This record gives sequence, structure tokens and C-alpha cells, in this order.
Amino acid sequence: MNHLKNIGALKADYEAGINSRVDIANKHGISAVTLWRYASKGKWSYGKMREEVLESLSQAAIERLSKLTESVIEEHVLLLSDIRRKMIALNDPKEVKRYSSQVDALLKCIKGERTALGLPNHIVGMSTYGSELIV
Repeated sequence: MNHLKNIGALKADYEAGINSRVDIANKHGISAVTLWRYASKGKWSYGKMREEVLESLSQAAIERLSKLTESVIEEHVLLLSDIRRKMIALNDPKEVKRYSSQVDALLKCIKGERTALGLPNHIVGMSTYGSELIV
């Protein structure tokens, strides 16, 4: 007889229905037949909680993306501000040109990141709210 460590986790995975039954069995180190026996005996319903689980995962993904977006925007503003501050202090045209090429490369990276996050690649407006800069 197979010794299952956590039947509660097995039931949760089964009723979530996100993975296939075979994948669930493999994850818990049991055969698909053993999984079927547990499900039959416990009257579990495969995928019963799927909608709730997907909604929860979707909400968590939105929250993570929102936090990432905020930090990326802040990082872009700080990087560009720092480079601008350094360029203002330069007197050597060669150094200005070197910084200028770095800005061009940085702007390409920023554009790619913003595209990946579904953000506009141009500033659509700026305002401050409290101490936050909104771009």
C-alpha cells in the first residue's frame, strides 16, 4: 500500500483540476489508479474548484504585474535622471558622446521592457501625487 504524505494536498490538487490526473498522481508519488481510488472513496470531483483557483491565480498575477510595473517605471526614471545629472556636469565632448550612446542603448532597453509590460513607449503625461511620480 502506498503511503501518501498529505491527502489534503492531493484532494486540493484533484479538485482544482489545473493539472491532468496523471500529473497530479506523479506529483504526489502515486499511480493514476491509486489517485482514482482515493477520489472514488472520498467522492472527490475533478476540477470542482477550477474557476475559483483560476480566478485566484489571475488576481495574484495581476498584483505581481502591477508591482513589477511600478518598480520598472521608478527604475527608468531614476536611471535617466542620474544620467541626465551626470551629462549636465560634463565638459568633454567625447564624454558627452559616450553618455549619449549609453542613453540610446538604455532607451532601447526601456522601450522593450515597457512593451513587454504593455506600457506606452512614450510619456503620456506626468503628475505628482504625494511623493509619487506618475508617468
